[in-house]
Amino acid sequence: MNIKPVRTKTDHRAALKEIGSLMNARANTPEGERLDVLVTLVEAYEHKHFQAAAFSRPRAMPQQASSCTTGPSVSPPSHRRTFFTRPTHSS
Repeated sequence: MNIKPVRTKTDHRAALKEIGSLMNARANTPEGERLDVLVTLVEAYEHKHFQAAAFSRPRAMPQQASSCTTGPSVSPPSHRRTFFTRPTHSS
């Protein structure tokens, strides 16, 4: 299995494309294991690069808006994870 770390936007896009092509891979096969590793790498990249941006307050926003109690408008990570969850196939 030859897998590179996901460090750049280009790596991220390439990994997402490959994940899309592997979504029907069976568990416990080389393709299924590759899918699991790629998903883990993409999740780590997205957590590092996108989560901080989603919850940071824009500079132009007034200070009073930061006291808003409605919470973030982005789904918690557990909801995003369902996109990558694939059904397991029994042999």
